[in-house]
Amino acid sequence: RAYANLGCGYQGLGDFRSAREMHEHHLDIALETGDRAEEGRAYGCLGNDFGRVGNFKEAIEMHERHLKIASETGDRSEE
Repeated sequence: RAYANLGCGYQGLGDFRSAREMHEHHLDIALETGDRAEEGRAYGCLGNDFGRVGNFKEAIEMHERHLKIASETGDRSEE
């Protein structure tokens, strides 16, 4: 989760490139460890990154992945 938190910090600074890089690291680790909940959260963070730079098509795709994982894992709080 440290990479996710760093990404949020970079978002706050307006450095969306660095935010995306941190969230991509978060996603890589979640995929490597098989942590579906963190994978979903990483997609959600990436969706926010894309949305903040106006790439709404990619943002929607990331948020749809997040929602799919939340539904599959029964995590209603992430839906």
